[in-house]
Amino acid sequence: MASCCASFAARAKAAEKDRQRDADLEKTLRAHWAALSGEGAGAAWRADAFLRWQLVVSPKFLMRPEGRAHKNVRDFRPDLWQVKLIDIIDSERVSALVSVPTSAGKTFISYYAMEKTLREGGQ
Repeated sequence: MASCCASFAARAKAAEKDRQRDADLEKTLRAHWAALSGEGAGAAWRADAFLRWQLVVSPKFLMRPEGRAHKNVRDFRPDLWQVKLIDIIDSERVSALVSVPTSAGKTFISYYAMEKTLREGGQ
């Protein structure tokens, strides 16, 4: 019974932490909206504030690094992590683990590995 209560307490604490994070995020978004609207701290919070924040403010924080050319890749400049992974694939190592955010370029790497395998007669 004690372990059940401890587990519940841990989940409740984590949920409270999530609520606080969400409240902090909303406070930040409201501040950004106030700055964008030019109305200062008293600016009305509008339903489209988050969308406007994503389109106007956040892009400067989401810029991708410049890729660099790779001898085995045409018409595309892979990111540094992709270049390193291409070198691993080309060096005949048997496996690699990739953990990067959505839309970071994992599909490109998987296609590169599949193409290499098929060209070499593998299955």
